[in-house]
Amino acid sequence: MAAAVAVLVAGCAGGSTPDPVPTSVPTAPSTSTAAPTPTMSVDPLGGVDEVVVLPTGLELRRAGTAVQYLDYMSSSAEAVAALSRVFGAPPEEEQYTPECCHFPPQLRYSWVGFTVDEPLYDETARAEKLADWVVWPRFAVSIHASATAGVELLTGGGHRVGDSADGLDEEYPLPAGQVVCRGAAIDGSHIESPEGPPIVTVIAWTDDGTRLSGIAAPSVVGTVCA
Repeated sequence: MAAAVAVLVAGCAGGSTPDPVPTSVPTAPSTSTAAPTPTMSVDPLGGVDEVVVLPTGLELRRAGTAVQYLDYMSSSAEAVAALSRVFGAPPEEEQYTPECCHFPPQLRYSWVGFTVDEPLYDETARAEKLADWVVWPRFAVSIHASATAGVELLTGGGHRVGDSADGLDEEYPLPAGQVVCRGAAIDGSHIESPEGPPIVTVIAWTDDGTRLSGIAAPSVVGTVCA
């Protein structure tokens, strides 16, 4: 009897157990993140429709509002880069040596009707002469057309190449004994410098006596022309 009980107990202990019922594990609802919409960068010089020549720098305007100012004592490379965007193309480049006035060799950057000249100064001489001001500009400009690439070229007073040259010498009267070395001053600004308060000007000239042929800046007023 004991043996039989032992067998029965053993039989109960070794009996099979039911398989576990599988349960589903809840999952977080999937969320899809929309890809960000690419944004177009806006060129701050896009739509510039006027390049205005002033005594101490260039003003780039869009619909009559200045969007950038390029001082003649600022980087010539930055000026050329900005103008290339405004005119929609890089300039032609050449190096030359002016025939007069003790100017150093220059790099010229040319678009149709507009040029930037970068003088290649002796920087040691610049320091010795205390000439780190607009009398030795980092770049100078000249215009030979009223527009290029759809961009108008003019002065702060509205002068354009091709305008009448009547009264040219009276546009910006200079003090007695003061002169510019080409053409006539048509705009000017008094500035501070190591040599006192000189006048820096925009100049214009005529080749035929009737119409403006060219406009340039900066031109510092002096008492003599070298």
